Amino acid sequence: AVLSLLVTLIVLFGGYFAHQWFNVEKPLKNMIQSTPHVTLEELRVNPDRIEIRLNADENFSLASDYIPLREKLCSLAGKRQVNIELTDRADALLEKAWNRMAFGVTEAVVRKRYTQIPEAVEREAETAKIRHEVAMDEQFVYVALHHHDHSLYRVLPLEAGKGGEGA
Repeated sequence: AVLSLLVTLIVLFGGYFAHQWFNVEKPLKNMIQSTPHVTLEELRVNPDRIEIRLNADENFSLASDYIPLREKLCSLAGKRQVNIELTDRADALLEKAWNRMAFGVTEAVVRKRYTQIPEAVEREAETAKIRHEVAMDEQFVYVALHHHDHSLYRVLPLEAGKGGEGA
């Protein structure tokens, strides 16, 4: 009876881990590897959520790279929540610029005046002389700041009360 129980547990857990590897982890890794300008740092698959940490190069675009990648990863994840974190390589100038523009961006999100977001970001970016990118979809506002080889990414939820993705 004990041997039968042991074999059954090995088959069940082995099948679960094999299913998770072949049907979840491997397709996610393949999708990330096929995306230009980004490399996978960490992938953690839990029963209710998937956590991904990515490293983006200076040519990475939130609008043309991140948003389509996020949509594809969410479709592969099924019912699991997907949290994507973009690793920052921020310098003091980017941090200072973000801290100045964060109030304007947050206020625009809370008041649902989304057209003010690019204005707030552009105003501070021009003052700091840094490159910037702003994008938006149905769920999030995406802000990227670049200065030489440094970058800072922020993903802010459009609905108050929801946490943003770590970016």
